[in-house]
Amino acid sequence: MKFVNYILVLSMFLTFVSKAQAQYLTDFGINIGASNYLGDIGGKEMIRRDFIFDMKLSQTKPSYGLFFRHRFNESYGITTTLTFANIAGTDAITENPARRERNLSFYNTITELSTRAEYYFYTIHDVGNHGRYCVNFRPYVFAGLGLFHHAPKTKYQ
Repeated sequence: MKFVNYILVLSMFLTFVSKAQAQYLTDFGINIGASNYLGDIGGKEMIRRDFIFDMKLSQTKPSYGLFFRHRFNESYGITTTLTFANIAGTDAITENPARRERNLSFYNTITELSTRAEYYFYTIHDVGNHGRYCVNFRPYVFAGLGLFHHAPKTKYQ
């Protein structure tokens, strides 16, 4: 739990630093998050549950990455991101007797490299009209390409 609190404080600090640097045309930073597997390995006591209700939160793994963004002008920009995510699943921790007897498990590191073009179609400076110019509203659309690599592995038990 101490690690989770450390990550939350770090992400809030990095968000603040990112906002402080947002006035420049080029910025870069890190992404920190969580990843989890939702599928037929592991899960809860039932055979199948819809949406996220079959997910085991104890299997949550870290996700992290780097990004680089350059804005050519007020309307156009490009962002490149490199992300690493870890996922895992195991039947050893499920309460479902059939899944536990099956005894499957895996772990996987996913690497993704993506680039996207961004078009900022509308800008409102100083949302709320407070005269501080610290909160902007800039909706945008984007299109891009991404490549990823993964190689699931298992351990014999």
